[in-house]
Formats: sequence, C-alpha cells, structure tokens
Amino acid sequence: MVKYFIALGVFFFSASIAQATCLSGATCSAATSYEITINQVEFCKSSACTDSVIVASTAEAFDIADSAAGAAVGNYADLDDVAAGVYTHVKTTIDGDISFLAPAAGSCAARTSTAAVNAATADIQTALALPANASFGLSVVGSDLVHTYELTRPLTISKAGSLPQVQIDFSTSAGHQCVSSVSYPGIPSVTIRVFEN
Repeated sequence: MVKYFIALGVFFFSASIAQATCLSGATCSAATSYEITINQVEFCKSSACTDSVIVASTAEAFDIADSAAGAAVGNYADLDDVAAGVYTHVKTTIDGDISFLAPAAGSCAARTSTAAVNAATADIQTALALPANASFGLSVVGSDLVHTYELTRPLTISKAGSLPQVQIDFSTSAGHQCVSSVSYPGIPSVTIRVFEN
C-alpha cells in the first residue's frame, strides 16, 4: 500500500484497498492503466451538494491504476481557501472520455488501445445499467461523469485547530467490463475515510 500526503497533511491516498464491482451481466478484469481527466472537486455539506465548496477546478489527467497516482492526485486539490465547516461528501466531475488498458475479460479481447471511450454515452449507460446502480453515486451531466462520495464520517475544517486526515482508497480491479463481447470502462471504487489528527 502506497500513501501520499498533500498540502497541510489533509489527504493521503492508497491504491487497491477499495474493491471495484463487476456489474451484473459483465465479465471483468483489472485495468493496468485507467486514465481519467478530473475537471472539478468539491466538498459538500450534504448528499445534494447544493452547498459545495470548490477545492479544484482545473482539468487535469491522471492514471488512477498507477500506484504512483496518489501523489499527483493529492497535489491537485488546493485546500488553502476551504471555508471552515463540516463536510459530509466529496463530489468529483470527470470528463466522460476514459482511456483504459486491461487483459481479456470473458469474450472481450485484451484492451491494448489507448483510444478513449466516452463513458457518458447512452449505450454504455445502458450496458452497465448505470441508472439502476444509483448506489455508486454516479450521474451523467452533459458529457461529464459526476461522482458523489459519502465520507465515512464528517470532515470538520477549522481554521483554529489542526486539520483531520482524509484517506481516499481507490481500485480499478474491475476496470475492464465486458458485456455482450463489448469492452467498457468499469466504475472505479472509491472509499473516503476521515481520521482525526
């Protein structure tokens, strides 16, 4: 397990703790590369995220299957201007184009091309039954994918005291989903935990 810290020691990341899900009707394999572009990250005070605080808003690409990605993702968010408050959710906006590499899965050949697949298109949503899997906190807004993750406990930011640590565990162990002999990018599993300093 690899851990990385960013400014103020608030976030640290580790790979392959959270377990990604092979969706019903799919055959899966782990992605050896899974490139996404994060457009925005917000802290929210509720699951509706109507009261969010933007902590990053510049498009940046990451390979979240790479164990070294944690340092890069960690440096993406700027926490200096996060308002004091209690946050319960993290919302990420990800470009719908996802590039992934993975071994064969079921009747799908190994994915060796780096060409992006647009995960926001209707055929992928249908094949992976995304509307029926609301528990993933995933929605499609325009051509972007929006994930809302609940923290394991509220994150309290206080300008007077030391900041808690937030650990983000992610997995692309089901990054290649094969449905009816067609390859699709799987939904990365993300678990966000809060620890007091």
